[in-house]
Amino acid sequence: MSSPQEDCARDLLEVVPLVTRSIRTELRQHRTQELSVPQFRTLLFLRHKPGTSLIDIANHLGLTPPSTSKMVDGLVSRDLLTRHICENDRRRIAIKLTEKGDKSLDFAIEATIQSLTKRISTFSPERIETLSCALQILREAFPETEISICNKPLQKSF
Repeated sequence: MSSPQEDCARDLLEVVPLVTRSIRTELRQHRTQELSVPQFRTLLFLRHKPGTSLIDIANHLGLTPPSTSKMVDGLVSRDLLTRHICENDRRRIAIKLTEKGDKSLDFAIEATIQSLTKRISTFSPERIETLSCALQILREAFPETEISICNKPLQKSF
């Protein structure tokens, strides 16, 4: 016999990948300029950590520094990112989003939000409230997640 916590953990294990897959599919469909998922994740990471290093990006993505460097080179050549030598440590290269990169990211995020909104549009206000509360609880259970896609914290509704 399992505990309510174990049952909930099993539900999370089953449902979260389905939601994640749906979000990734939407992001892929709405990203501009043929961005791969790692490229999209790089832009998102740099929105929240502008001026970060190549090593930080590689660690975030789980890629090797050479693979990350090649990917970043491609994003720089498309004017989605810039590289600058840090003033206080000339050995360090800071990577940032360009305005074009920021707009590409905004477009994909907004289109995905619209798609998700359509998916839950048939929910009653009570179900929306319940879902919002559950998402806030999950946010509190996983505080180590640093990156917010929407640049906005989840609303506390309870």
